Amino acid sequence: MHTWTKLFLWGTTALLSLQLSGCCKIFDRGSGDDDPVANQGPDPVTGDLPAPRNGFLADLGFRPKANGYNFENGGNAAYPRTPGFVSAGEMVRLFGAKDVCIGGRAVGLGCRMTPAAAEFARKVNQSMNGGQCEGMAVSALTFFRGIDKITQFSPSARSAHDVNREQVRGLIGYYFAYQFSDPVIAAKIDAKRRYTPVQTMERVMQLIQKGDPGVLFMRSPDNMSGHAVSPYAVEDRGNGIYWIRIYDNNWPNKERYVEIDKNLNTWKYELAATNPAVAKMPWAGSATSYTFGVVPISVRAQKILCPFCKKTRTRGIMGDSAVISNMTITDQEGRSVGVKDGKMVNEIPGARVVELDGWVDGNPTTEVMYELPEGSGYDIDMEGKENPKAAGDVVIFGGGTAVTIENVSVPPKQKDRISLSSDGTGIRYKPAAKGKIPPMKVAMDDDKHGYVFKVSNVDNDDDDDGVEVKLDSSAGRLHIFGTGKKANKAYDLKMTRQTDKDGDDDESEQKGNKFAKPDESHTISLGNWAGKGKPVKLDKAAVKVVRPKFTGRPAKAAPKDDKDDKDPKKAGKDDDKDPKRPAIILPTAKGGKDDKDPKRPAIVIPPAKGAKDDKKPTPRVVVKPKK
Repeated sequence: MHTWTKLFLWGTTALLSLQLSGCCKIFDRGSGDDDPVANQGPDPVTGDLPAPRNGFLADLGFRPKANGYNFENGGNAAYPRTPGFVSAGEMVRLFGAKDVCIGGRAVGLGCRMTPAAAEFARKVNQSMNGGQCEGMAVSALTFFRGIDKITQFSPSARSAHDVNREQVRGLIGYYFAYQFSDPVIAAKIDAKRRYTPVQTMERVMQLIQKGDPGVLFMRSPDNMSGHAVSPYAVEDRGNGIYWIRIYDNNWPNKERYVEIDKNLNTWKYELAATNPAVAKMPWAGSATSYTFGVVPISVRAQKILCPFCKKTRTRGIMGDSAVISNMTITDQEGRSVGVKDGKMVNEIPGARVVELDGWVDGNPTTEVMYELPEGSGYDIDMEGKENPKAAGDVVIFGGGTAVTIENVSVPPKQKDRISLSSDGTGIRYKPAAKGKIPPMKVAMDDDKHGYVFKVSNVDNDDDDDGVEVKLDSSAGRLHIFGTGKKANKAYDLKMTRQTDKDGDDDESEQKGNKFAKPDESHTISLGNWAGKGKPVKLDKAAVKVVRPKFTGRPAKAAPKDDKDDKDPKKAGKDDDKDPKRPAIILPTAKGGKDDKDPKRPAIVIPPAKGAKDDKKPTPRVVVKPKK
């Protein structure tokens, strides 16, 4: 029987070697100028920054007006009403046809995606409604360095500034999706955990020197939103103040900067709203806030690990921030990861909080993805938002499957619960309020077909009602269990069998299926369905089924005040703010063993030279722009 277990398959890490087309000159660093003129801001009319008084300490040669996109972040993104950025072609490029396409076959650059792959792409596209800054920041730099050829997108274009959004829509989505998995997840966590703001500035300069520019990411003061920009130059403004000049895709054709205070080891960015009438939104952080970092673009040249494929043994969970205010995941030992009273905590060893960068002022906060290790059952408690505009969904990925809870609408101050069994095969949904239970959609596939099962129209009219399923992928079976204390509980079942060609699917819908006994099980065997409109055979207890084992922890309504969070002895430590936690490990083909996972080869990325001494002068690096 297939189970979800944690097994990282670390392949050979292929680093992209980049060479500078111009010459690189290194000078002794200037001291700057204490004159207030040296610290003047952008021109109030043009928005251009003043020229550096003593030249740049490092200069990539990139300029927003010449090399940045001519359109701003966030436009034409209201998926599914507008087209998505990530389609089958981008998915095949990311993960390969074998894991993305039904039957493992691609036609040209695309294919009919497996249901699990299609569900993953849907969540990526949904996340991009909150902004596409990560994909824009990366792709603008890959165009500048010649990694992606601009003429393949527009024959007459000379830089990213010459193309429109629709011409590069897929490329922006491709690089945005990288942040959903390793190596980018690990690189981002490592960058913000290990390097202070001053050290990050030093890294920006070193990456410019190497010709491997990085994408600068930053988190909001409450750590609930993230933004990504393209740094291209560093300058000394005097009195310990430095500017990292950036291309911010929220502000096309504008010169912007992040301020680094070397005396205080802090960063600050006036993340002004896209509407000039709205007050500025300063984001800032210190050496202990862990909200600022840089990741080289070469990390995106490494093989991305697939979050939903059969060979992946972790479970990824994504909710909908427009509907769910707090999501807290608790393991069978009582340890939690998620949001408690607006604060992110992580007490579960091996769990990771995947913060996605895609910020646009006024748009919903980009979703957070949680990655859970094997060997434990989990309870996922979801508290609803006040006055949500519409219902949302929650998706759980892992082991070639995707389970989606649709039309989730949790009342404020109440908690619906999703429970995952410790062996990774069972999922149960238990709502807090009486009424209809949200539909549960299960996506899986075999070697020839994709399958989608939808269980719906289940009434919640007693304390034990819920929807419970068990996935047995190796045997090609789906088990649906009766819950509650009453007999004759009913549900509707819709089953779709997909082929590698659109319009050639089999579909069957059966309404009013009843459990004769509260603990009865109904089994669907994928190979026994004749299709062609014929009903699905439900084996009622004909197959001996062992029910999944869940934590058994009782669900509770969301409290008004969680005293545990105010008690330092009980409150969970913030995963990203715990200085005692060891540095994040990145994969490599040859390296030492991770003490916590002997099967996972790894190396620790060393700090940048001079990073330990934040006040040590840094050599000036100037890269001549391309001719």
